[in-house]
Amino acid sequence: MVRESGAGELPEVRRAVLVGTRISPVQPDTKDDGTTVHTLWGELAWQLGGPESFALVAEADRRGGNPGDKLQQVFDRAGPCLILIDEWVAYARDLYHDDSLPAGTFDTHFTFAQMLTEAAKASPETLPRRLHPRLGRGQRRTRGREALRRLRSVIGRLESSWRPATAEESFEIVRRRLFQAPDARALADRDATARVLGDFYRAQANEFPVECREAAYIDRIKHAYPIHPELFARLYEDWSTLDRFQRTRGVLRLMATVVHALWAGGDQSPIILPASVPLAQSEVAQELTRNLEDNWKPIMDADIDGPSSLPASIDAQYKNFGQYGAARRVARTVFLGSAPLVGSPNQGLDAARVRLGCVLPGEAVAVYGDALGRLADRATYFYSGAGRYWYGIQPGVTRLARDRAERLHTGDQHEALAAVSSVLEDMASRRRNDPHFAGVHVAPAGPAAVRDEPAVRLVVLGPDTAHRARAETSAALQLAGAILDERGSGPRDHRNMLVFLVADERRVDDLLAGVADELAWKSILDESEQLGLSPAQHHQASIRWDDSKRTVAARMIEAYQWGLVPVLTEPTGSRISWVEVKLDGSGDPIERMASKLVDGGHLYLKYPPLLLRLKLDGPLAPLWTDGSVSVGQVWDAYSRYLYLHRLRDIRVLFDCVAAGSTSTAWESEGFGVAEAEDPRAPGRLAGLIEPGSFALSVRGTTLVVEPSVALNQFTLDTAADQGRAVDQPVEGRVDVGGAAGVESAVILRRFFGSAALDPGRLGPSAARLAEEILSHLNALDGTEMEVVLEINAVNPDGFPEDVRKIVAENAAALRMRNYGFESE
Repeated sequence: MVRESGAGELPEVRRAVLVGTRISPVQPDTKDDGTTVHTLWGELAWQLGGPESFALVAEADRRGGNPGDKLQQVFDRAGPCLILIDEWVAYARDLYHDDSLPAGTFDTHFTFAQMLTEAAKASPETLPRRLHPRLGRGQRRTRGREALRRLRSVIGRLESSWRPATAEESFEIVRRRLFQAPDARALADRDATARVLGDFYRAQANEFPVECREAAYIDRIKHAYPIHPELFARLYEDWSTLDRFQRTRGVLRLMATVVHALWAGGDQSPIILPASVPLAQSEVAQELTRNLEDNWKPIMDADIDGPSSLPASIDAQYKNFGQYGAARRVARTVFLGSAPLVGSPNQGLDAARVRLGCVLPGEAVAVYGDALGRLADRATYFYSGAGRYWYGIQPGVTRLARDRAERLHTGDQHEALAAVSSVLEDMASRRRNDPHFAGVHVAPAGPAAVRDEPAVRLVVLGPDTAHRARAETSAALQLAGAILDERGSGPRDHRNMLVFLVADERRVDDLLAGVADELAWKSILDESEQLGLSPAQHHQASIRWDDSKRTVAARMIEAYQWGLVPVLTEPTGSRISWVEVKLDGSGDPIERMASKLVDGGHLYLKYPPLLLRLKLDGPLAPLWTDGSVSVGQVWDAYSRYLYLHRLRDIRVLFDCVAAGSTSTAWESEGFGVAEAEDPRAPGRLAGLIEPGSFALSVRGTTLVVEPSVALNQFTLDTAADQGRAVDQPVEGRVDVGGAAGVESAVILRRFFGSAALDPGRLGPSAARLAEEILSHLNALDGTEMEVVLEINAVNPDGFPEDVRKIVAENAAALRMRNYGFESE
């Protein structure tokens, strides 16, 4: 307290400084002049007036009792005087529950406090200030709270509260203590820097916190300059919550060390960011770790900053990181924003605030996001969850996952390979009743695992048998060749029914690494209880597992990008050529493979009669030297020989044959169709379809007829029919072309016809046909009837992919005979 002597020059003031943590209530203190002090009031009297003033309270000091009005006498002798008391609560709590100490009892101490305030009140112009005590932990906290309560009840009667400095005032205090007052040029430079930063934050508004968009943030930058407001915010909002970190004094001491380290290191940054704090400097690290638990220092050396730290190695490994020191700057920012809040419910920084603490104008913001992801993947003590990032003092699950993934990737890869096969199996299972493939075989162990059937099958080789583009030989080509030639117990019959989907050799390692990562995270989640994971660690593991699954899905698409199609260019050739089909785009590799095969003419779901005619006139000419060949024989050739087109299955050939005689140019571009050879007349065809008609029911025994043979029979039949009409009795009567009463000897055994139905009234239209046509035909005994619904839909804009897929799947399920989409 200060006592003024009146106007004029300032009087000499005697001072007493009492720091509760520096004065022991247990051990008496012997001064240089021989005085032995036991109590706080004895120390006060001795500092204000030496042995003479101490003599006034000597007896009370020796007994540890209340000094009474002697304290007022000490003030009168010493005044004017200034008394500073700090850590009073720390001193008082040591007296709690211990009455044997030489410093006096807990209650006597507070009687002294009351006497002190009474003496201050009796002295003119005194202004006691408010207490700002710090509490300890555990029992010390309980004793401290009681001491604080008692002191407040005494001091509060005449205190004058002192409002702490605001954050902006604190900026100014630190800035003035550390830097010279700026001149006009320096102020202009400051304003220019603040303006550039503000413009940068507004231009990249989505990358930074919302408050950075406001004009007021530029003023904050000016007030704090050359220290960034975000660094002040972390120190005043986060670090000041620590018991050992003093709000203004601690910030001032730390920033003095930081500024000196940056100046000594020649740092040329326009402003001091959280990322600028050189944690590798021992003086800076000591200023921070002295306020934290002891095990933070090795964590900082290994995971945060330093020449051998993980962030330094990441910066050295990636050129785009190294030009900014991105990983180290991210690590520093996250540390400053999370270390003092470890264990709090809302710990860590979100990504926007990390970027605010790192990025300067002109730098690529995305680089820091990548560096943040690298640290999350590899740092031992780095945590992430719910969009926030922080460092902790316990090893995170990241290190455990990394160790497990490394073992799965570099050791025995059996588990990772099996996992890839499982993903491929899931893809294959989603494509049952596929319109492109009759079956999908995933990672077969050998030829015997692939069925030998006359329908196209896709063989997906495992990642351990990959392929390199344009290579003459590869593991994939060797296994594919073996499967093509053999079926296990003998040579393969239906060789033209196989196509292969294989992985790119250059992408396999990334795929297996991603799978190993996914398996590692899943194993950690499965063992959550055994590992004793905290809720935050379990949440982090769950998020990382989801991320790893997405990574595997993406890398699966990147890896499986090659189709291998076996072909023979000549019927007499013996050397198989392999066509490489590059699967561009994204999506399910099996689906992309199917689309590429169809688009490239390597797989036919609909086969034009003209192509079949060309093959029958060419390499398959020996099959119909007798004028006809069965569909079964044709299909047997198509399923076996690699120089023929690859049809999905025999139904594609059925549809082709059914349309063979419909074209007006069927003699040159198509063929005739007959049910079979007539057993009653050798060389004659039974059920020969007339030109322009559609073969409604094609089977394996149906005959594909050479056009000249069909025309010859049509000519003979016409001549015979005309002769019978004159010489033979009438066996039937028919109305032909509206000419009633014309008699004919031809027995008409088959009725055919087509009708256009209204799509909007399909049910009533079909019912009318059934009533007026079908009912009359079916009323006769022995009538065999087959009704076929033909659909012809045209959309000028083309049918979208989702509609095509749905219609094709439903058509297959309904067993429609002839269906498909075409461009014309």
